[in-house]
Amino acid sequence: MYLNDVDDGGETVFPETTAKPHVGDERYSACARRGVAVKPRRGDALLFWSMDETFTRVDHKARRVGRRVRSFLSARPSVSIPTRRDAFQLHP
Repeated sequence: MYLNDVDDGGETVFPETTAKPHVGDERYSACARRGVAVKPRRGDALLFWSMDETFTRVDHKARRVGRRVRSFLSARPSVSIPTRRDAFQLHP
């Protein structure tokens, strides 16, 4: 979840993706143009899966980098969600 609006920097970038939607878009940094990028906007949350659809392997496309915020400090908490299939089952 992004807690602040950011004028410059702060994008979360997924450089390993095959899609490169920001190539040539000067509103994004050179780092952000390497893959799919999300600009921080106050109140937005970013959810992505770090495992493949079988939950047996790490999805390399989920590797991400956070570009440094240039205009002011932004706090971004991180939350991990368990991905084991039995993690969501209720036990009596």
